[in-house]
Amino acid sequence: CIWNRLWFNKKRPLFDLNLSNDKKGSDNKIIAYPKSGWYRLQQQDITMFLRADQDGIPDYVGHHHQDQGHFCLYFLGKPILVDGGRLNYQDDFGLRPEAHNCLTLDGLGLVPRKPSRFPRKYTNSYQQVTYNGIGDRLNVKFLSDGFSRMAPGLVWRREWQLFENEVRIIDTLDGTCKHELKVYFHWNEALEVFQKEDCTWQLKMDQIDGNFAINCSQKIESNIYRGGKSPIGFQVIAYGCRRPSYTLVVSGSVTIPVEIE
Repeated sequence: CIWNRLWFNKKRPLFDLNLSNDKKGSDNKIIAYPKSGWYRLQQQDITMFLRADQDGIPDYVGHHHQDQGHFCLYFLGKPILVDGGRLNYQDDFGLRPEAHNCLTLDGLGLVPRKPSRFPRKYTNSYQQVTYNGIGDRLNVKFLSDGFSRMAPGLVWRREWQLFENEVRIIDTLDGTCKHELKVYFHWNEALEVFQKEDCTWQLKMDQIDGNFAINCSQKIESNIYRGGKSPIGFQVIAYGCRRPSYTLVVSGSVTIPVEIE
């Protein structure tokens, strides 16, 4: 199955699950292809795309980036959180987790770079995606043991709670160790991001006006990038064409277990 089947097409029936038949006027749908790692999830005006191969990096030829647990978020059909993109086929940065809405530990992603150079049992990992609708909320959960190659028992869980006009993202790392954590959020190049106070930002684009806030029980810091010399702070909108965009990086030396919302 390929990613372009994630777009609804009434002439070609897909796995299209209505999660809230009892909610009047709701439009809650899921199109899921677990074997190829592509998901589209709809909760009224919120649309989310999710990447999660079942075994880390598959052994067949295809569009494989270090994007396990990465997601793109749309509201009213407009992109909010996006893929940073790949400038061209010589651009290795566009493959890396830092170019996606992912996290890294000690500068490493969930999947090793150039995994074909490593033994299969080292690069393979277990990924699981589950989802269920509860009232006016759609819960989506992602779990991976990819980081266990760094420390036994280290598991990353990411949960999205999709409401009518609100999304909560909860990252949980389970284990017993200390690591340098970085979490990346890439915003659409048309979106304006203003910091209101510590760990709170205002988002503006056309008629969309929202807030983004981060909570963590441990000490973290945040930095905003837009353009400049750093490879982050850009969105590739076409092959060979990139524009400055806001990228938020949340970082800290954390003792695991830790949770960030």
